Amino acid sequence: MNESETVAIIRRAAYSVGGNFRRYKYRVCDPINGGNSMLGLSDFKPVEGKVIAIEEDVVVQEGRKAVFVAFDLNNLDQVPSVGDKVKVTPYQRRRFDGKRLSDPVEEKHENGFVSKLYHLGEQASKIPGITADASQYLQDMAEQLANLPADSRRRITQVLIDAGAWKKPVQIFDVTEDADTHLLPKLVFHIEQENQKGTLSVTLDRAADAYVVALEEDGKESVIREDCYFDDLGPVINELIVHNDDWLKDRVEIIKKAAKKKAS
Repeated sequence: MNESETVAIIRRAAYSVGGNFRRYKYRVCDPINGGNSMLGLSDFKPVEGKVIAIEEDVVVQEGRKAVFVAFDLNNLDQVPSVGDKVKVTPYQRRRFDGKRLSDPVEEKHENGFVSKLYHLGEQASKIPGITADASQYLQDMAEQLANLPADSRRRITQVLIDAGAWKKPVQIFDVTEDADTHLLPKLVFHIEQENQKGTLSVTLDRAADAYVVALEEDGKESVIREDCYFDDLGPVINELIVHNDDWLKDRVEIIKKAAKKKAS
């Protein structure tokens, strides 16, 4: 999105609405770069309001407030009409519990009390079940998968989560003292998305100091990528399980269609 052009569109739309406000606020929901703050990349919150302009971008007035939000027209999963009341939900990164990365982590205590912990600026979706006594190999692997970028918006684990890895527990195989193989540790992720169901595993080949990535789909021959170094993981996993940019789409729910104009 060209921000200067988008701001000009917002300005025209804001003044066309009229109203008694002298000032207004605006946001530009750039699907590629996301929101940027002092705490790093942030995800845009859902917006509910009325569509007041459609040009290269779609401008939504949030409720009755002097707040205007612009979305990339080409990134909407459906295009509304001017006057429609809509709810637009931009892409949001998630954790392995299926909740948004920005949602609080809830912890239930024995006395029935529930505490909520907010991680401000959280960027990584950590793999659950990696304990403090896990081998250093496994801890390093989990850390790399959670923190290495897969694309402009997501870390590797977030790509896996979007492909369905949150629906089943991650299978963890660690190095043991009596292990007679150099192909450990290993993490196995569930994959369940349109036209693809199976598992994707990431294994450390300790002898080669490299990773082995394997995709096993139901009824299909396994696809194996060997000798993957840490900076290869993102591109390799993307190639295997990311088939289009639908994950990035802004989801548009039309709450109420605009009233049809009466014929004169």
